[in-house]
Amino acid sequence: MNVRSWLKISVDLAMTLCLLALMCFQSTGPAVHEVLGCAMFLLLLLHTALNLRWYAALARGGWTPLRVCQTLLDFAAASVLTAQALSGMHISGLLGLSRGMELARSIHLACGWWSFVLISLHAGMHLSFAGGLARLALGTAHKHVFPAFRAAAAVLALCGAREFLRSNAIPCLTLKAGFAFFDFSKSAVSVAASNFSIMVFFMLAGSVCFWLLARISAK
Repeated sequence: MNVRSWLKISVDLAMTLCLLALMCFQSTGPAVHEVLGCAMFLLLLLHTALNLRWYAALARGGWTPLRVCQTLLDFAAASVLTAQALSGMHISGLLGLSRGMELARSIHLACGWWSFVLISLHAGMHLSFAGGLARLALGTAHKHVFPAFRAAAAVLALCGAREFLRSNAIPCLTLKAGFAFFDFSKSAVSVAASNFSIMVFFMLAGSVCFWLLARISAK
């Protein structure tokens, strides 16, 4: 791969790690959270710049169910991330606005969870590409590593599904929560592990969706 491809992979990985850290507000605190939010917005702009060719190619080629789903998912994730950044700027006072603070908090909470879900699904739909890179790196050893990796991912995804249902995610996603309720007794490692398992759950869901849509598109 060329330098541009490696840069795109590095930016995507940085966005994923930054998003995970943003979901650990009770461990990082508001100051670090704001810095991470600014970094996430800058990474989004860089990600968009690196994928301008993809935007330019939207008018070309056929539209299979897989391409339609991936395109809608990409635009939804970008829109939610932008709304999350703007609402965060409103809450922190960077926009110089005093009205609508309660609405801004609700939007920020909802967009935080929606961006987490959508980006996880997006990453899951590109796991086949990551798997190809892993096969090249591991060589024949991937035949022994991949089965154990899949089993661990399945167990972690089940834990993620449980953690998602136990969290305050659903009220936030539906704009029914104006405030986030955090368990400050949980350690930073525990919070990060919980969020990571939720991410794995949605990544696995995205991978399954990609497989199903690819089969439908092939027909």
